[in-house]
Amino acid sequence: MAMLRRTCPGCNGSGQVSCFKGESRFLLSQEDCPECGGMGFLISDEDGPSQKDDEADGSGTATPGKPEKA
Repeated sequence: MAMLRRTCPGCNGSGQVSCFKGESRFLLSQEDCPECGGMGFLISDEDGPSQKDDEADGSGTATPGKPEKA
């Protein structure tokens, strides 16, 4: 089974997203992209659903390094 690595559309491959924080919104903050977890890419099967789709279906499969949902 071949695995495909594709650029994350949420961060355009940087692994980071920027957002304004603070009361006056002048503080620019960079955080890990929630879609790819800061990797900058998504891994998917050649013919199957992406990693993000697997997590969304609630099948209970754990992602390495992340605890399972209770």
